[in-house]
Amino acid sequence: MQGSIVELEADFEILPVNRQVAMHAASLGEPFPADPMDRLIAATALANDLTLIAADGKIRKANLCKILW
Repeated sequence: MQGSIVELEADFEILPVNRQVAMHAASLGEPFPADPMDRLIAATALANDLTLIAADGKIRKANLCKILW
């Protein structure tokens, strides 16, 4: 199967939503967006000391994690 999820996963590391990520997500306050998926994405970056690539102006404006774009 061309372009399968298995092929895509070979180029990325899939990180779990663990307790540390959940705690970070729950602690993100104002002005961070309330969208649960935005919170999980940013919390994953925070918990794993990663730089987030995000064009979302609200996430960038909150300035709570390292952002490349």
